[in-house]
Amino acid sequence: MNFAEQKKRLVAHWKAQGISENILHAFLAIPREHFVPQKLRDLAYADEPLPLAQHSTISQPTTVMLMLSWLCPQKEDKILEIGTGSGYHAALLSKLCKEVISLEVNGDLVCEAKKRITELGITNVSIVHTTGMQGFSEKAPYDKIVVTAACKNIPLVLIEQLKEKGVLLIPVGVGIQKMVRVIKEKGRITEESLGDFAFVELQE
Repeated sequence: MNFAEQKKRLVAHWKAQGISENILHAFLAIPREHFVPQKLRDLAYADEPLPLAQHSTISQPTTVMLMLSWLCPQKEDKILEIGTGSGYHAALLSKLCKEVISLEVNGDLVCEAKKRITELGITNVSIVHTTGMQGFSEKAPYDKIVVTAACKNIPLVLIEQLKEKGVLLIPVGVGIQKMVRVIKEKGRITEESLGDFAFVELQE
């Protein structure tokens, strides 16, 4: 099966799940095969996570689509991503919002992700080599923050870096995590659990 056929099947599946057209267009615009290790290229559109480096993976495509749908990026948004990994999620976000700041603690992954982003001509993504545990106050506040690795709890510092009506999407827990969407509004925080997932732990 070629990539075009695999993409078509995934898109049909996601349409049935209610994934929006703009997110599907972003998926079709960004070549996932560009972000997986060469030896796993044939599995680029398999609906499963793939290993990158130690303690890092590129998430299952359906998980990525669901996270984008729950995050609901808007054209004028400034979004902080914690956990660049391969750079694939940041590349997708680049098609859906104004600016992406992505944090990654693994220096090798930073170099590889920057190279991939540059090769695709993407200019609204900045990848920063740093731990994500404290967010990135230099560019705060953010319209949205998305965390792509598991945290034991919700870091207060991330909520502090959200704008009014800002959204934080984060997998929380040990082992099997809950995907939690946090909304900050009028000094109050609301949390919504969106289902069970299994992410690698966020590295400090």
